[in-house]
Amino acid sequence: MVDSAAQQSLRSPAAHIGYGAIQIDSHSDTRGASTATCEPTPVPSYVRGLRWLERIPGLQLLPAVAVTILLWNLPIYPASMDPTGPRILSVYAGMIVAVMTTSYELSVLILLTLAFLTVTQNLQCHTRDGRPLACNRCGTSRSAGLPSTYSPLATVDGGIYECDGLSGAFDVAISGFVNKINWLVFCAFHIGKAVMLTGLGQRIGFGLLRAMSGSVLSLGYAFCLVELALAPFVPSNTARGGGIIYPIVISVIQALNVDQTHNAATARFLVFTAAQANLISSSFYITGMAGNPLLAHRAHTVFDIEWDFSRWFVGNLGPGLTILAITPLLTYALFRPRLDPEMAQMAIAHRSSELKPFSRAEAQLCVILLTALVAWVTTPWTGVDSTVVAFLAFALVVVTEILPWREVLANHTAWDTLFWLGSFIILAQQLNEFGVSAWLGGVLSYRLDGLGPWSALWALAVIYAATMYLFSSMTSHIMALSAPLLMAAADLGCPPLPAIAIVSYLGPLSACVTNYSTGVLSMYFSEKYIERSAWFRLGLMMLVVYIAVYATVGAAWWKILQWY
Repeated sequence: MVDSAAQQSLRSPAAHIGYGAIQIDSHSDTRGASTATCEPTPVPSYVRGLRWLERIPGLQLLPAVAVTILLWNLPIYPASMDPTGPRILSVYAGMIVAVMTTSYELSVLILLTLAFLTVTQNLQCHTRDGRPLACNRCGTSRSAGLPSTYSPLATVDGGIYECDGLSGAFDVAISGFVNKINWLVFCAFHIGKAVMLTGLGQRIGFGLLRAMSGSVLSLGYAFCLVELALAPFVPSNTARGGGIIYPIVISVIQALNVDQTHNAATARFLVFTAAQANLISSSFYITGMAGNPLLAHRAHTVFDIEWDFSRWFVGNLGPGLTILAITPLLTYALFRPRLDPEMAQMAIAHRSSELKPFSRAEAQLCVILLTALVAWVTTPWTGVDSTVVAFLAFALVVVTEILPWREVLANHTAWDTLFWLGSFIILAQQLNEFGVSAWLGGVLSYRLDGLGPWSALWALAVIYAATMYLFSSMTSHIMALSAPLLMAAADLGCPPLPAIAIVSYLGPLSACVTNYSTGVLSMYFSEKYIERSAWFRLGLMMLVVYIAVYATVGAAWWKILQWY
């Protein structure tokens, strides 16, 4: 398992938001784990320029507060829109700015956001008979304040809106924690912890490396397959890539005696390929990274489509496997590594021999994971909800003591994600309820009006991917832009399922353009095998390839699936 220092690093803002990285060395303990220390990594220049604010408590939030006040008072919103909607948007935008410009943890910022919206009653309550109404209008007369057209469905008893604004706002603020998608990710986090604790992840990784160590190219494919095998069960791309795959990659590099001066091309190839593999695996499953479930929720909100585990996975089989097949080839052509196959086999065999014998806990976990995977894939035919499958698998892992309950309590990443993901779900729902998401989508679709549905869809895809340069977190990128883009796609008449698929798959893949877009890439970049300018250039090349694959193979595959 990853030691306490590594676990703390994986729980830090660096892991979730991208302000730093975990430096994990290659000295494995008896279970194949790694030790870790924190090491600062490059961040966007606009973030570095605000670091002086950290010296004075609270001042870090000044840029976020300024953005909130500005958007709160801008006279740009439709007259027919309830003012509560723009207020939520203002606070939400301010929070996104805070995510990118402060060192506060994501959950702290989301807590502050929900607390502010609750106290100011800028959420949607319901009257006694269940009709929607802005919480700040509870207890007021129908004729006071705003025209009744803002809340045409609200019930009025005796001329007064009958509801409790503060209590109702709090009920709304915590309602996201019962969302099934949130619990799917929570259970998957604990299952992933079991994979790490038992050493099964290390065993799978080195097992595939031993089977595919015939050449340096095959090592690149092995890293891709290891990521793909673990991604359904380890929903944090940082925990998966940083806690399991990264130590293996560095162990292999050091065992091969390559560095910046000796056969550096091999090290560059392995590092860059493993980094891309993390993003590819993150795009393959709804549980591939923590931000993916937000897309499932928004797909249901915008298009009323259930974007579940099986549909997500099947939709990416054609283009995703194509990307998986060509990525090592492309990186091999770019870096032209050279490696003695016999040396690679000996080095990997030596590292594998340090693993403990296959344990009973690993065998039990294998059975549980395979059963869960089959149940997830067959959901369209069995009708068993994906969250139910994850919950039962989690229960079995705990009951069999593969994952002791104390480890469940100590898995801070899971509890942290449960909090912020549930909060984002309710904020997204509120923006939709007040018509803000539809309005933003309409503004964007107006700019693209005149394009055909498919041309507009690919224009939206390029906009979505290009904006990744502005973000140091894949999750913040998804939560900021996915809803407006899906709304715009709906307004422009884009085919729903392909639109959802493109936004879903490009969410993780677009992170390839920088070295700071997610913690895992920062970790690989910190090895100093690839210069930043080269990483940016190579990342842009990979993004162009990814979009091209979805525009060709993806479109053909979705036609076969009868998605349009």
